[in-house]
Order: sequence, then C-alpha cells, then structure tokens
Amino acid sequence: MGLTPQQKRQLEGCLCRVPSSFYNQVWDVMTRTPQGIKVAGNVIPQQPTLSNMTRSELTFSLLVEQVIHIYFTHIQTALIK
Repeated sequence: MGLTPQQKRQLEGCLCRVPSSFYNQVWDVMTRTPQGIKVAGNVIPQQPTLSNMTRSELTFSLLVEQVIHIYFTHIQTALIK
C-alpha cells in the first residue's frame, strides 16, 4: 500500500497511541457480532470486513481509526459548542 508522507504521519500518530492489542481485540469483538461494530452511528460491518481483511492488516487498522476519528470529532465538536 503506497502512502503519501502525510498519510504516513497521520497513521504513525494514530496507530502508536492505542494499546498494542487494541486492533486484535476489536477483531475478536467483530467475530462475535454479526451486525458489526457501531460507534456514534458509524458501522464497521462484520461482513465483508472479516472475509476481506486480516486482523493484522493495515487496512483494518485504518478502518477502525477512521470510525474512531469520526466519533472523537463528534465529541470534540459537542464540547466546543
């Protein structure tokens, strides 16, 4: 996966700020939730996520980060208001 320098900086900033087992734990939860994981109205569907990705795949981590970022942006906006 070719990343731009900006994407690499963003990724390094995000992925290094969670516990080392975080993404594996999210994966484990996804295996037990047929409806996927919902965070602040945004859903990571169980399928095709589990069939198209692996637990250690960078794209899975990025998908989780995207949903978490949306959630925290929502909270930050609410706090500012």
